[in-house]
Amino acid sequence: MKNDVRAYEGNKPYIFVSYAHLDSDAVLPVIRALYERKYRVWYDEGIAPGSEWPENIERHLDGADTVLVFVSAHSLDSKNCENEVRAAAGMRPEAQNRRSDTSAKQSPDAHGKKIVTISLDGAVLASGIPVQAALPYDGGHAIDTLSDGETLARELIGDGVSGYAYKIGKSKHFNIWNLLLGLAAVLICGLFVALYGIYTGWFDELLPAKQTVVEQAEPTAQPQVESVSIGETMIGDVLPVTFSSNVERDAVYEALGWAGTSEMTYRDLNGMDQVTQLDLTGRDILDLSFAAYLPNLELLTLFETPVVDLTPLGGCPKLKTVQITANMLPLSVAADRTFELEVL
Repeated sequence: MKNDVRAYEGNKPYIFVSYAHLDSDAVLPVIRALYERKYRVWYDEGIAPGSEWPENIERHLDGADTVLVFVSAHSLDSKNCENEVRAAAGMRPEAQNRRSDTSAKQSPDAHGKKIVTISLDGAVLASGIPVQAALPYDGGHAIDTLSDGETLARELIGDGVSGYAYKIGKSKHFNIWNLLLGLAAVLICGLFVALYGIYTGWFDELLPAKQTVVEQAEPTAQPQVESVSIGETMIGDVLPVTFSSNVERDAVYEALGWAGTSEMTYRDLNGMDQVTQLDLTGRDILDLSFAAYLPNLELLTLFETPVVDLTPLGGCPKLKTVQITANMLPLSVAADRTFELEVL
């Protein structure tokens, strides 16, 4: 079963999930349900049989506030699960490749965690492990008891965004602004080199011994190129709007009702004063950079779109609300955003 919930990596109180990889089909829906209720959850995708107890698991277990243990015949037969439970109870895990004894003495420098268990097949932990709450799986309905505010403390609930490592699932695409800035830097450097060479006589040997003075013609007047101002950013009005793909371009054109025979320019976007609400539901759109140039956009709907990065919307001057569906989370959002994120 595919589970797209990323593990929590922040410094707020969180839940450590201990389970056998063979039980993933039963465990991952509960993790997903906890995340949808905005609990901070860290879990591992699975450990190869016979591998050592990984240091990163020990580190995350040590930082957890509560340990949620899914007990089954598989987990009781797993050395890694056994080490996790023992460490959570304040007992030192055994060395690699040797099964630990549940009656082992508690390590003097260890600290026990709050332990909550969910039995998947009627199995229970060995005696001597302090358990604060033991629940039956009951077809996945254990989530209702977990989220009652007492079994799992309310301090474990976050905002569903902070503390998660985001990976934007798209490759970098051509950026015309980077190209223009690079060309400008080269031209400026070339100009300074030329002026310095003329001043110091670098080019004297390249000039002919006798020079014919030619009357200079009056320079031809150059047309003024208008520009569009977006806040403090000036952009050429004739530059076409860039998109990550032709499919994305066509989807945006259709959503904005663009029926022009030529490519849409930034001036065209900035002139769409009437666009205050934009619905992109179900459209193949990844890059929202274009939306920053809609001057009066207040409401943006992104239901069932593949968007994973909302940081470009930080440039929208009047944006108030962005609507998304829960299955789109987690998303990358700027910390200083001015709009509200509405999850439906």
